[in-house]
Amino acid sequence: MTAISKKGGVIGIWPMLRRRDTFQTYIRELDYVKNFVGADHVGIGTDFFGIASETAIPTHKEFALIPAALLSRGYRESDVEKIVGGNFMRVFREVARRTE
Repeated sequence: MTAISKKGGVIGIWPMLRRRDTFQTYIRELDYVKNFVGADHVGIGTDFFGIASETAIPTHKEFALIPAALLSRGYRESDVEKIVGGNFMRVFREVARRTE
C-alpha cells in the first residue's frame, strides 16, 4: 500500500464480503487504509460487476450510505469527497494529461 501512495496512486477498497462481514466491516476497512496511507490515497473499489459474490454494497443504492458512515466516524467532508471519487478523478486527470 505504501508504494502506491508514495507514487500518488489510489487504493480502491473492494466491498466483497467474507464470512461475517457487514457494511460496517467495509467502512472499518476504508478507515484502516485511510489511517495507514492517508485520505489522498483511498477510494471505493467498484469493479465487482460480473463477479458472482456477495458484497457489502449489493446495489448502487448503498453507495449513498458511505459518505454518512464516514462522516459519523469523524471524517472531514473534504476527505469523504476524495474517498468517494475525488482521488480517482485526480489520478485519471493526471494520466490523461500524460497521454495528450
